Amino acid sequence: MARRVKLTDFQRALSARLAEAASRQVTPSNRLGVATGQRRWLLRLDQAGEVLFPPEIYEIPHTAGWFRGVANVRGHLVSVVDWSEFSGGTPAALSYRSRVVLLSERMNVPAGLLVGTVSGLRNLDALERVSDQAGTARWTVAMWRDADGRIWEEVDLAQMVEDASFLRVEAA
Repeated sequence: MARRVKLTDFQRALSARLAEAASRQVTPSNRLGVATGQRRWLLRLDQAGEVLFPPEIYEIPHTAGWFRGVANVRGHLVSVVDWSEFSGGTPAALSYRSRVVLLSERMNVPAGLLVGTVSGLRNLDALERVSDQAGTARWTVAMWRDADGRIWEEVDLAQMVEDASFLRVEAA
């Protein structure tokens, strides 16, 4: 008979494994792959933190559309950003595949990115760097192509959280 695992235990174990991988940096070429709509993103493990099912998000009036609101994550208020809309796409629809990727505690920014799916770890050694395409945002540091021809945008979240467009959450 298969062993049953509680979802919270699974999330804790996954978070611990991500934190361990980020602290070891045995394979600095690994990135966390996420997707929003038709776009795919690669996040550095030392900048991405815990991956959660979307908690209850409380809307804040008079804020930008991409700023979904705040959520209580184990007693801490976390800003939740709709990654798709913030990066120029359409607003993300919540589904059973949606996740919130918290930013690493090292970044000192209590925020999470609402994404459509998390596709696991991607090794840059298995991807082809695309040198003839520029990044779509200042915090996009590289473009990669996988074996299936899909483009992945590598993001520097530290640059993003310092960008004025990320810091201004008020409605235009």
